[in-house]
Amino acid sequence: MVLRRLSNKLRDLTGSPYVLFPTLVFAFFVFNLMSTKVMSQLSINLLDSYLVGYTKYQATQTLELLGPKGRALYMTMYTNYYDIVFPILLAIIVISMLSKTYPIFGYENQKSISDLYNLIPILGLIFDELENFCHYQILKNYPSSAIDSYIYFGSYFCLLKYVFIFFGILVLALGFFINTFLFIKYVVFSRKRNSNQVNNNNNNNKKLK
Repeated sequence: MVLRRLSNKLRDLTGSPYVLFPTLVFAFFVFNLMSTKVMSQLSINLLDSYLVGYTKYQATQTLELLGPKGRALYMTMYTNYYDIVFPILLAIIVISMLSKTYPIFGYENQKSISDLYNLIPILGLIFDELENFCHYQILKNYPSSAIDSYIYFGSYFCLLKYVFIFFGILVLALGFFINTFLFIKYVVFSRKRNSNQVNNNNNNNKKLK
């Protein structure tokens, strides 16, 4: 199965802490740059921040409120590659964490749909980058009517981006709690089993005497 092979390949590439921790540091660095150089200097919500997409009115109002300088600054999110690189890093981080979380503890040798959960961030990444392309074209062509189609598709890409981001985080959190519960259960039963074995051995030794 192609998806399973892709999932296993991603697990091999990103499952190591030597991949996760440097990516976390780099992602923090890029996000800090993006925040200080762009987002903190703009006092209104950007198109990226609409969790359920945006209407044409909301998009054009945002662009008008930004003004020429604000739109030029917003454009640097894409021309300086901040919002191109950051989604890639975020996807790698979540893929790595999902690859370590699934398969569930104790079920590593059993194939299930949960093995493919580390593919969820790939979908979020695709829609994020498509959204970024639309936003770049909107800023580049504003106030031309050519932006209408980019606003239409950009809104849907924005919505789908957040759907897969939040779904990936939800699946990750759920897997973490399930693994924690199963691990604790395993430790408790192992101790009980070992204790019972020790008691049985002691009883057998007494009988032999």
